[in-house]
Amino acid sequence: MDKGLSPTQRLWVELFGPERIPELDPEQVHRKVLGLPERQMETVCAYFGLMGLKPHSLREIASRLGVSVETVRSDLARALVWLKEHWNEEEEDFSGDPGPADEGPP
Repeated sequence: MDKGLSPTQRLWVELFGPERIPELDPEQVHRKVLGLPERQMETVCAYFGLMGLKPHSLREIASRLGVSVETVRSDLARALVWLKEHWNEEEEDFSGDPGPADEGPP
C-alpha cells in the first residue's frame, strides 16, 4: 500500500480503490470504526494504523489478540464489508462534506 497515504486514506483505498481519494475527516472515520464489534474494531485500527496506532501485520494482530491469523483475516474482511455498506449511511459522508444540496423540484 502507498506509504504516502494517511491511515484513513489507506482504509478508503481498501474499500473503494485508488481512483478518487477524498480528503477524509479522521474523527468521522474513527466514529464509524467504533461502531464495529470490538475485535473487528481493534483489527481495523491495528491493520490500517488508525487512532494513533502504527500499522501492524495480520500475524502481529493475531498474536496481540490471542487468535489465529485466519480469524484476524476473517474479522478484517467482515469489518471492511460492513464499513463499505455503511460508508454513506450517516447524513454526512466521511469527508465532512454534506454532499449536494437537495434543492427539491425545479
